[in-house]
Amino acid sequence: MRTSTLITLSAAICTALSLLALVYLPWFMLAAPGYWRGLAPSQLLWFLVPPALGTYGLITSIGLFRHKPWSRFSIQVIASVWILNCLLTILFFPHDNRRDALWIAHVVIILIGISWLVFFNARGTKEAFTPNRRAGA
Repeated sequence: MRTSTLITLSAAICTALSLLALVYLPWFMLAAPGYWRGLAPSQLLWFLVPPALGTYGLITSIGLFRHKPWSRFSIQVIASVWILNCLLTILFFPHDNRRDALWIAHVVIILIGISWLVFFNARGTKEAFTPNRRAGA
């Protein structure tokens, strides 16, 4: 596959996962309507993290679609955070048969993160994000 095709594919994956993060808060509000009443304001702030990360991911996706140089660094930050978060979740939460799908999802996200770190550090990908190369193409 060409580098630009893989960049577009990565941007599409980042967009899809960012949209899932944006849907998290409204879904949780519908799934557990009375849950909010017992939470302290500091606990409520944690529910703003997924939409904030989803927004950051969408901005990064737009940058990837447009081959903006800053988006290459941004997707590496996202990949690193995903890998760290998923590894910590797998290591510190017990694994049981009821959570097999969740465990598999975390492994898939780790693999996506590792592939992004490798791909976006490759020489050809770095060249695709340099302003001089894009202006001449």
